[in-house]
Formats: sequence, structure tokens, C-alpha cells
Amino acid sequence: MTQNIYRYLSLNTEKHLEWFLGYLEGQAYFSSPLNFNDPFEMGATISPPSIEALMIAIPEVHGNYLSKNNQRKVAENVHSKFKSDPQKVVSEERMQNIGVMCLSEDKNNKLMWSHYADSHRGICIGFSTEYPPFSLAKKVIYSNQRPEVPFARSDTLSAEVIGKILLTKSLDWEYEKEWRIIKRKLSENEKLFYKESLNKNSDSIDDIVDLLANHDGPGLYNFNESSIKSIYFGSRIDENNKKTILSRVNKLPFKIKIFQCEIDRRYFLINFNKINKNDK
Repeated sequence: MTQNIYRYLSLNTEKHLEWFLGYLEGQAYFSSPLNFNDPFEMGATISPPSIEALMIAIPEVHGNYLSKNNQRKVAENVHSKFKSDPQKVVSEERMQNIGVMCLSEDKNNKLMWSHYADSHRGICIGFSTEYPPFSLAKKVIYSNQRPEVPFARSDTLSAEVIGKILLTKSLDWEYEKEWRIIKRKLSENEKLFYKESLNKNSDSIDDIVDLLANHDGPGLYNFNESSIKSIYFGSRIDENNKKTILSRVNKLPFKIKIFQCEIDRRYFLINFNKINKNDK
């Protein structure tokens, strides 16, 4: 089902304002999880391999010179070490190859306005999930337990595993009602596979070119500006920033609903007052 999801942004520097104006031109930045404020990000651990699985793997590593009894001792020792010292699934090097955009299903969250929109001096922009990449956004799952990923001897992480790692956060963050879009950098083997597919079937050129262009980890990506549905000015927004943004919005060939946030005089509420597109 199509819905709107929102991104809170600061405007406290010229660079931040420039980044926001980039959204109006159909450009969005996907950041590495290394830059996130939660130290538990990408903290999934590898679940201990079973002793039986290790018994199968040991001869492949050490050869067949170990007796069955010694193989079991080695397997039990490795299993015990995994349990006592869980290993992280994703290294910093791998995190550098993953780009993420964080959004929320809630535009009226006082804590989000404070934490991510520079204490209400920033802005919130709403996107429709009707259009990519927002149609690919996934809900974050909140849990008291860090995710575990089954042990595997492959260096390649599947999209499913990356999703599990990136879409699980502590219950402490549940108030954010977060959604995420993930841009995983394709491995060289994956790129080679798609290029070979292109040589075999040129009819799929558009799909493959689009796939290669939209899976390159952190960085700027283009999107359809029509996915922008609304803009909310923080209650403390700088008037010069507001004028700059309104001037740019007035030149756009598509419609965006614009609101000014105001603090309610009686209750702990944020009110949204709609303003005309051509207000300056």
C-alpha cells in the first residue's frame, strides 16, 4: 500500500541547506552506517556453527589426518569459542560499501524534530512510496536482542542477511518508527554476472544499467522528484532559509504541499499550518 514517509533534516549550515535543495532536484544522499549515531548499528553477531557442521568442515581445512575423536575435540573447542566471544558479521570495510537512507512514518514526532532537525530549526520532507527508491523502503524491526546470522564460510553477504542486520534496532529507538532504503555495493562477481547477462540478452540493457547505477554503496542517487509530496518548516526555522527554499519550490514544475510548524499554546503538540506555494 502506498504511503508517505519522511526525512528530518538540519539546516544549520550552508552545506546542509545545499543538501536539502538537492532533494528538490531529485538527488538524495545515502550514508554509510559508519556515520550513524547508534554504536549498535551493524552489530549482528554470527551464531555458533553446530558441532556437526564443524565436524564436516574440519577435514576440508586440516585434511584427514585427525582422528574422529580429535576432530570432535577441535569442533567442540571452536564451538565454545564462538559462544563465549561472538564475532561480528560485518566489518568496517563492508560497512563502507553499504549506503542507507533513514526515514520515518511519523512527521509529527517532537523528539525527531529535536534530534534530527536541529531543535526544530530544520525541515521535514515527505516522499511517496509509490516511486523508487522509496517504494523499496523497509520497516525497521525493534527488539531487545541483537540479530544473529547463521555461520557461513562465504565472504558474500546476501541481500536478505544485510536486510536483517540493518533493519533490526534496539527497542530504545522504537519511537522513531523508522524505515530504511539500502544501497548495497555489488561485488565484482555480481557485476561480472550482469555484464555477461547483458552480452547474452541485450533486451535487458535498461534493467541492468539501472541496477548497476543504483547499487553502488554510499553516495548520491537520482530519484523522481514527483515522489516529493510535502515539506514542513520547523517552528524555529531561520527566515532566510525559509525564503530560499520557498523561492526554489515556486520554480518547480510539480506541486508540493507546504506547511509551517507551530508550537501549540496549550498542549505539548505541533500544529501544521498550510502555506501557499508562492508565499515568500
